[in-house]
Amino acid sequence: MTWKCSLAGIPYGGGKGGIACDPMNMSKKEKERLSRTYGARISPILGKWSDVPAPDMNTGGQEMVWIADTISKMRGEFEPALLTGKPVTFWGSQGRHEATGRGVATCGLELMKVLGKNPNSVTAIVQGFGNVGSYTAKTLSEAGVKIVAISDITGSYYSAGGIDIRKAFECVHSNPRRLLMNFDKVGNCEKIENDMFVDADFLFPCARDSMINRRTAGQIQARYIVEGANGPVTPEGDEILADKGVIIVPDFLANSGGVIGSYFEWAQNLQGDFWLEEKYNRKLVNLMKNNFRRVWDYAKAKKIRMRRAATMAAIQRVADVVEMRGLFL
Repeated sequence: MTWKCSLAGIPYGGGKGGIACDPMNMSKKEKERLSRTYGARISPILGKWSDVPAPDMNTGGQEMVWIADTISKMRGEFEPALLTGKPVTFWGSQGRHEATGRGVATCGLELMKVLGKNPNSVTAIVQGFGNVGSYTAKTLSEAGVKIVAISDITGSYYSAGGIDIRKAFECVHSNPRRLLMNFDKVGNCEKIENDMFVDADFLFPCARDSMINRRTAGQIQARYIVEGANGPVTPEGDEILADKGVIIVPDFLANSGGVIGSYFEWAQNLQGDFWLEEKYNRKLVNLMKNNFRRVWDYAKAKKIRMRRAATMAAIQRVADVVEMRGLFL
């Protein structure tokens, strides 16, 4: 998270935290109690100028509302800038829900641009159809990219002629657990064993970490990978893909749209201002494009892979600030 925020050029540090549980097997009341208790426990470290949480895996706007409400009651005042990823009706920001997926897709489209590829002639796989994957697929599809395979915990779905992403959204929204269950029966596609191994130009792993590893990397047919999830490629998998000449856009560049979107929401909350969605999306896409181009140019200039280029650029920015601040004893 530190490198992601640094590379994105936003005034955040970086941290991660969560609860070890299975929310799929919990009732709404159980999740509420868990969220409120968690919020109460971490309340001492939270503040609009210290630590500002946002949702991640298996969490969303509802959990942020529960935590914000708990802390507000404990402190006797409401601080909207205390958390981000809130619903639009609860001091949230239009565009925030789609921000991570839109950012991932933007990096993919920018990679196509520097490679001289027309999106209308590109095929892609989007592994994972949660918040990140679904909006990655939607944004790519709207740009003309043919999505040939998608997946979630119910399985992988393939169509050589292209997945109808609109129908995929309808299927997910009609399912109580927001899953692609039975999509092969309504989406004019077939269920396959693993979408990662399908023949396509681009692969967008947006599910979970370590999916592309020593065992699976050799079976990847895509020539370009844009990491939507955090750490979807292990170091061993990374080396195998490098030997195959696969270009990878690293996670902390590609999926930084979420934290950039959180920064936008935080800034609006501090000002008591609300942007139109068009403004939010325009600023997000422009920033993602600029960050991609900076890393791409850095990689070419140094003759290194994009992951190392992104890491070096992020570390350099942090190191420059640490040196500038000096020591206080």
